[in-house]
Amino acid sequence: MYSNSSQFIATILDANFEINKKKIYAGKWCFSSREETKNFLKNKDLYLISNPWKNIDLLEKDYIYMQKLLDIYAKKLSIFLNVYHKKNFPERYWNILTLSWLYYYIPSQLYRWKVVNEALNFNKNLDFCLLNDDKESSPSYTIDYLNLIRDNNEFNYTVFKKILKFLKNNGKNINFLKKDFKFKEEKKINLSISQKIKFNFYTLLDNFNLIMAKKNLIFIEDKIFTKKNFYKINLKLGQFPQHFRSLFNYHFENYHFENINYDFKSRESLQFDEAASYDDLDMFPKFLDTVIKFDIPKCFLEGYNMLNNSVKNIKIRPKLIVSSYNHYHNEKFKYWVASNVIENQAKFYVSNHGGANHQKFSPCLQYENKFVDKKFTWTKPRNNNDVQLPASKFINYNFNRKNPIYLSYVEEPNHLYPHKAGTGVNFSTSNNIENIILFKSILKKDIFQKLKYLPTKESLISEQRDLKKEIKDKYINESPALYKYISKSKIIVCSYPQTAFLEGILTGPTVLINDPKNNPFLDQTEETKQLQIKLFKNKICFKDAKEAAEHINEVWSNPLSWWNSPNVLNTINELKDNFCKISNNGINEWTNFLEDEI
Repeated sequence: MYSNSSQFIATILDANFEINKKKIYAGKWCFSSREETKNFLKNKDLYLISNPWKNIDLLEKDYIYMQKLLDIYAKKLSIFLNVYHKKNFPERYWNILTLSWLYYYIPSQLYRWKVVNEALNFNKNLDFCLLNDDKESSPSYTIDYLNLIRDNNEFNYTVFKKILKFLKNNGKNINFLKKDFKFKEEKKINLSISQKIKFNFYTLLDNFNLIMAKKNLIFIEDKIFTKKNFYKINLKLGQFPQHFRSLFNYHFENYHFENINYDFKSRESLQFDEAASYDDLDMFPKFLDTVIKFDIPKCFLEGYNMLNNSVKNIKIRPKLIVSSYNHYHNEKFKYWVASNVIENQAKFYVSNHGGANHQKFSPCLQYENKFVDKKFTWTKPRNNNDVQLPASKFINYNFNRKNPIYLSYVEEPNHLYPHKAGTGVNFSTSNNIENIILFKSILKKDIFQKLKYLPTKESLISEQRDLKKEIKDKYINESPALYKYISKSKIIVCSYPQTAFLEGILTGPTVLINDPKNNPFLDQTEETKQLQIKLFKNKICFKDAKEAAEHINEVWSNPLSWWNSPNVLNTINELKDNFCKISNNGINEWTNFLEDEI
């Protein structure tokens, strides 16, 4: 142990071992509850590292840096994977497969790298508990990595440990103290009998779909549109609506990877390309070069042949493929797309499935633009291959609130650990509880009685527990909560500037709690800067919950008198034009565009 050292605590796992009275905590995820965090921070010997991307100037600088790294490592990965598999595919092939993982990997690694270096800036001598976890492994597939990096303590402990070991090997004063600790056994995913029956039944239906869709020139992912609109567009295109239930279903497919063994020796035997024009003082890329080949999900290495062989049996060869969700996390779909793009020269388009493209720092690093031919956006184009079409989710959408009664608060999604970088990305630090406590103290009693808290699928258990104590039956345990309450809402309160905010705006009185100084939620052109000013001036957006609550008190008796005022309506229409195109002729606009592309 170094003199005057501090114990660096990476996760709640090593927080259970005290080797030094002075402690540096990597983040709020090291504590089991909000109250525990408050109590710990009263101790002057404890230091909690704050979110390094809370500083918007640093986020902007790092966002550009991460986009550059995404380009660099896309090239390096393609070289490594071609060598590993003895192939000679172009970079685009591997980009279609791997970039949806890489855009999680780079920000999540960089964030933890910054946390450890901030700890070393606070105290150059660190002690760290080395838990017994010698097992070498990697995630099985993209969504496996995502689930582990954002919510799993064991996985995050290992990531921090790798960073600390690298820095120690490069001259930093880090002392490792071994402690006995057994990690949880990984649970194997096995399909139940009912799931197997369902899978086999869906496979029969899919085989029929494959026969009927064999001559289709366009593959349209069925989740892009509502079922009714999906069938309408396909029939207008003169083709069979191909609706697959098992063919591209990662819930069924991904369990196969659980039985594929991680081959450490094969990974170690190949050199990862370290040639790059790095700044000599920038150690982060050098760290990535040492660990990335061991971190690549098994589906791209050990599981490659299994996946590649499985798509050879898919006997549809469209000229155009349009995806919305599957190109993120569906490995079989990505392999099928990559094969068709490279071998059959199919065009590959993607469509936004939500309202995040308007953000200044899009959490996905705009990764899709690196391999798609065109990208359909709700917003006005930001990139050369962007095309604005009517928002597919809102074609023939019922925008009326039939029975407006409640004040509906839409939860800000959050996870235990950071896993993305960009505007509106939160983890362990969401303002949901603080906002609700302020609402409880400021809103008139009769208004607060009408509150409904609408959780998302991405919600921390500890936060759920604290919220239920605070608001009891106002917490709605239904899914999807927003869709069940949107037509019953007198006013919708959104705590983050993405899809739910646009859904609220389109249907009636809605407010957004968002401070643009900390979270610039619009791409900052001169036009959108003026729009942002109007959103605040017309009391659609508020920098904090206090201001929003005061406004709700003022307009609650008749919110439409505010909402239907000329300035508010003009601002809403401008927002729609820029960020969520709505058309009464959406079906024909989509159909005509797709017909012209083949």
